[in-house]
Amino acid sequence: MRTALLISCSANVALLAFAFAGPLRAQEAGLAPPPTAAEMGLAARRGILHCHSHLSHDSKGTPERIVEACRAAGVDFVAMTDHPSPESLSEKALRGVHGGVLFLAGAETKQILAVHIREKIQGPDTQAAIRQATDQGGLAFLAHPEEIEDWSLEGYAGMEIYNLHSDTKDEDKGHLAVRGLAAYFEDPETCYLSFFDPPREFLARWDELGKRRRVVGIAGNDAHENIRLGRILLDPYERTFRFVATMVLVPDRDGPLDEATVLAALAAGRCYVAFGLPGPAAPVSFTARAARGTAAMGDELSLSGLRESVRFRAELPEEGRIVLLRDGAAVAEVTGRTLDRTCEGPGVYRVEAYRAFRGRELPWILTNPIYVR
Repeated sequence: MRTALLISCSANVALLAFAFAGPLRAQEAGLAPPPTAAEMGLAARRGILHCHSHLSHDSKGTPERIVEACRAAGVDFVAMTDHPSPESLSEKALRGVHGGVLFLAGAETKQILAVHIREKIQGPDTQAAIRQATDQGGLAFLAHPEEIEDWSLEGYAGMEIYNLHSDTKDEDKGHLAVRGLAAYFEDPETCYLSFFDPPREFLARWDELGKRRRVVGIAGNDAHENIRLGRILLDPYERTFRFVATMVLVPDRDGPLDEATVLAALAAGRCYVAFGLPGPAAPVSFTARAARGTAAMGDELSLSGLRESVRFRAELPEEGRIVLLRDGAAVAEVTGRTLDRTCEGPGVYRVEAYRAFRGRELPWILTNPIYVR
């Protein structure tokens, strides 16, 4: 009797341990490792989404100045999203390739970034603006998520999961100016850290939306080059472009990008957000393998059963703290350059990477999800 009881207790403990074990180490799962993005023929190119020029009411940036800043910051493409004006989509707007940098015409209006449009958006509300942008063959991204009240909107491609301007809104303007100026004199290139906060609320909203539909996450640079304290310019384009970027994964080839390639990558979610201060923005890879195939970020994998295994692999250019999330909850974590774990079942899986910089652990890489259905 006592022996039987011990055997029963041991079995129950084993079952509980199995139930709460979480992701398996990849070598225990039996699936071959998925190919990296590079092995899939993909390379990361640096993009800036949400940029203003002298064609907006709140910026004086000339085309020449913006091209110069792009080349200094290693930018490959920019979505110009000026506030609507009579000239914002005219021949005076940056469009096409200039100085080796691709420029996409767009607008910031009605709480969206409309990318790759030809005509002015005149919809009375956000939903109408989304429809008008997509009817022109463009992409619509929700801008300034902190201002959006109606999350039942349809037809948009994605949302800003970080916006530089939004990050300043919880700061007292007087304190922000004093701290920003003090940080500037300590090190101009890191002065944005005086107000930087991880975008936890935006990420939580993104995760909730992702359970219902595909939503591409992008960074909103909201670049204006218009903040001056006396003779000091605190937000030159170069600094804003280096601080955060949306990196697209596109076929690995030399030369300037073309519109179709960039739009396809953005629409598919084959991109990630990279913060520049903690470490280099590329190369970054997040891929997966299941019985029915492989996937890169933005892709969808189909499972034959709820307990089928999926092997995930994330690779960074340098060491960091890598977290694998499913539906917004962490399921695996490792410190290093590579995360290689296997999980069971469907979910929206994505990776966050963090790195220490000047005594703080900062967000570094935020990948778009792999959707496992």
